[in-house]
Amino acid sequence: MDTKRSIKRATAKLGIEKLRKYQVAPINSVLDENDTFVVAPTSAGKSAIYQIPALIFSGSTLVIEPTLSLLYDQVSKLRQYGIQADYIDSSRTYSDNIGILRRAQKGKLKFLFITPERLQNQTFRREINSVSISLVAVDEAHCVTSWGYGFRSAYLKIGEFIGSLPDSPIKVALTATATPQMRKEICELLAMEQPEIYINSLYRPNLHFIKHTYVSNEAKLKKLYCILKKKDYETCVVYCNTVKMTDAVYKMINEWFPEKVTRCHSGLNNHVRKGNDLMFLNGERQIMVATSAFGMGVDQSNVDLVIHFNLPLSPIDYYQQAGRAGRAGQKSKCILLYCENDYHVNRWMIEETKNEAARKSMLAALDQMKEYADSSECLWQQLLSSLGENRDIACGLCTNCQKRRKQNDDK
Repeated sequence: MDTKRSIKRATAKLGIEKLRKYQVAPINSVLDENDTFVVAPTSAGKSAIYQIPALIFSGSTLVIEPTLSLLYDQVSKLRQYGIQADYIDSSRTYSDNIGILRRAQKGKLKFLFITPERLQNQTFRREINSVSISLVAVDEAHCVTSWGYGFRSAYLKIGEFIGSLPDSPIKVALTATATPQMRKEICELLAMEQPEIYINSLYRPNLHFIKHTYVSNEAKLKKLYCILKKKDYETCVVYCNTVKMTDAVYKMINEWFPEKVTRCHSGLNNHVRKGNDLMFLNGERQIMVATSAFGMGVDQSNVDLVIHFNLPLSPIDYYQQAGRAGRAGQKSKCILLYCENDYHVNRWMIEETKNEAARKSMLAALDQMKEYADSSECLWQQLLSSLGENRDIACGLCTNCQKRRKQNDDK
């Protein structure tokens, strides 16, 4: 096989003009049939790392996604390029899902997308054994540990499922956030065999981190109004830590700026939620107020302002959500409106977790997030350190860097 020529053809088929330097090595690793783990920042083109080999390999590729919105988005994009891709989910009838598996069994489906819960379906497990699977890709692989020990235990069973497949497929895991300990644990849980690991810097110089500390939600709302009133942004996402808070903040913004805002959280039915997402994506609404239910799978390149109205649960959550901004490389602001009471609300929610190991891990991550909010050091350095990356040079632009510069100027 002429590898370079095959890569060039697959790249063109995906509408990619030129591969980025840090995509080439992991793509070659997968083509050499190595299990491969990739950590790269949001908007770094991680999907191409499994999609290009998938187009070259003779069999089908099974892709495991954490959310339905991400699943739908990936299938839609591949179909735009005339690539045979489909998904199985609970919204489809039994006969529809069986029909999709039959197409895969006949070699007429290059990509099959599912969520991890589908792997526990006995009909799916029986039928997938008759599909020639060359590659299994686990997208947003940090969810294996971040969610697996909590509310989505199906993530912990992916490795066992892959081991049951007759063709011993290559395994690829991709994420924007995984500490060294997480990487080790994810590789073990996915039963990856001597994986090649590629780590790219998570630093994104176009993101400007800002932090404001307040004693109450009322004070934060006043600041939120001032930020949004400036309108020096194209689109904005406001994250809140609970459904109740999301609804309250949405109501206030809708009073301030009617017909400019929509919302997303798990309390909305799917029809309403999809409609709200669409209004934001097509530009009918410029502001999205959301819980963490909104984010992954939303490829909105013109978001240039992300506001956290509450303290995120962990540095991983914060990096993932703040990373919705600046996906086209434009300068963007990531603003944290911090109140110490947020920490106690988050801690109370975490204490409800029944799994002791998960609870301890989540509390430790929350404490790391509080250290970030209380820190006087460079916010970028503090965040990257929490994610296992050391950066020697301060960003020079964040709230703390600017405050330090002013103090030095005043001396």
